[in-house]
Amino acid sequence: MPNIIDVFSGDAFSVKELTDSINLFPNSYGLINSLNLFSHKGVATTSVGVEINKGVLNLIQSKPRGSQANKNIRGKREMRFFEIPHFPLDDTIRPSDIQNVRAFGSPDQAKTPETEVADRLGEMSKKHDITLEYLNAGAIAGQILDADGSVILDIFDEFGVEENKVNFDLTNAAVELPEKTQEVWGLIEDNLDGDTLDGIVALCSPAFFKSLVNHKSVKETFKEYKDTTVRLANILSQIGNAGGPGLPGTAEQATDPMRRDVRKGFFWQDIWWLEYRGKATFQQEDGDTATRNFIAANTCRFLPLGTQDTFRSYSAPADWMETVNTVGLPKYAKIVPDQGGRWVELLSESNPLPLCLRPKVLVKGARAAADL
Repeated sequence: MPNIIDVFSGDAFSVKELTDSINLFPNSYGLINSLNLFSHKGVATTSVGVEINKGVLNLIQSKPRGSQANKNIRGKREMRFFEIPHFPLDDTIRPSDIQNVRAFGSPDQAKTPETEVADRLGEMSKKHDITLEYLNAGAIAGQILDADGSVILDIFDEFGVEENKVNFDLTNAAVELPEKTQEVWGLIEDNLDGDTLDGIVALCSPAFFKSLVNHKSVKETFKEYKDTTVRLANILSQIGNAGGPGLPGTAEQATDPMRRDVRKGFFWQDIWWLEYRGKATFQQEDGDTATRNFIAANTCRFLPLGTQDTFRSYSAPADWMETVNTVGLPKYAKIVPDQGGRWVELLSESNPLPLCLRPKVLVKGARAAADL
């Protein structure tokens, strides 16, 4: 009878099967993923080149017939290269993890190598997922951070632009918030550079969201609230996200913030406002854990929905011989048996790089001037 280590060497535990398995686990990394902002592309290299075509739209001066025509001014093209970060995560399965251990939820069935691998893969997959959500949150804020807070990529610096910021001054009851939302719309529309949008979503920290809902401008708007948010349903159907976890699927599901808990979202000033509570822990060098909030306290992030070329996410191949120069997948997994038969290593990794290719459309909202 083969031992446990021999079983792990079977076809069911090949790189292809395990990689397919870890990619089949439902994504659990939350709200930003549910917005379908980022179009995914696998690449066969560990860096990605982005070609930027700065087209020029200029008025044409009239000329007398028969005279020399105006010369066309062509846009400049440039290439930018970005290294794709590498996120490996390994685990070890020992015979003692399986031998004489009862399967979860079963009174008399023992654990098997298959169930143990599935359990470990599920846990590791979720950690890759929450890491990607964290990276996505960085991309929509213009600065992708590592778990320890160090900067992986400053998108604003790379593209040579400054971040657009709007102080909503929510501590001031006299401020007219519609003027602030109009400023947000203008900043995004002016910087689409040929792309299109179907709407705008605002991902708000809890403190920003609470101040917004309780502000005089919002309360007065909803005194005579009518459920007429038809445009919301149109936006959702166009971006293919009806019924997703972050946004309601129909206009009828939009709600009055003065009567119900609307942290899952409400539609106001042609913007879909959502409370975003994304956070996760990471282990520091001294072994202690700390928590990272994915959106800074007292701030809000405004994003265009339904764009075609503004948000991209790239995946590089795994750092393994089997995957050299192959098109990258979102996640990878494989098993490496110990030569002495004492354990097997379960290896996983992801190599994602989310990017905003038009960072001027990223608008930061602040609860007060001190939060800008």
